[in-house]
Amino acid sequence: MTLQTFSWIPDNKQSEKAKARVRKTPFAKGFVQRARDGLNNIDRSIPLSFTVRELTEVSAINAFLTAHGGVTPFLWTSPTGQAGKWICEEWEASRINAVYGSLTATFTLDSL
Repeated sequence: MTLQTFSWIPDNKQSEKAKARVRKTPFAKGFVQRARDGLNNIDRSIPLSFTVRELTEVSAINAFLTAHGGVTPFLWTSPTGQAGKWICEEWEASRINAVYGSLTATFTLDSL
């Protein structure tokens, strides 16, 4: 199966979120043992926004994400340079006016 590439460029202000999956086992006297939960225990996600002049471009991004359905990964390189397979489970498209449209989405690095 050939993966498609997400080629749209998001707005400039981006941040990357990371959350570590950790297993914790409590012991007596308040001690806790911690261990990584899996080999790739860091979940990375990036909230993105796209403000575009062409409403057809918002429709194209929306169609791309809908086709992948939050299940099929796609290739993308983040603004921080992290290339890999990404998943998008949540996005929102809106029309600003007759000319401009916007779309917000959260991309999560596929750790499988």
